[in-house]
Amino acid sequence: MEFLTVSAPNSPPTLTIGANPSPDESQVQIRVAATALNYADLLMIEGRYQDTPPFPLTPGLEIAGTVTAIGKDVSTLQVGDRIAAITGHGGLAEYATIDADRALSLPDTIDFPTAAAFQITYA
Repeated sequence: MEFLTVSAPNSPPTLTIGANPSPDESQVQIRVAATALNYADLLMIEGRYQDTPPFPLTPGLEIAGTVTAIGKDVSTLQVGDRIAAITGHGGLAEYATIDADRALSLPDTIDFPTAAAFQITYA
């Protein structure tokens, strides 16, 4: 899997290749179809966001995509479901793992780019 990594505050992102994240019992794995880069992500890259995870980090607060794996305790989603989510970070990747309760089911009438950009703007 490919993802962007920021190794230290204000450092340029680099393309990294690593293993796909596996969901734990209450999580789902998402094949990211679209993500958004917003002001909070830029603050995070600078190390100035109030909820910046430790470096190195993968930015990307919002994603939209398809569920590809579920944890054993997840009963609200299935593989193949279309979702959008606010992840906190990690969205600038081919795959992301999120808590299942962060996922919002998407109707077929909303495309992935719209869903990814919609969340922080209107949350």
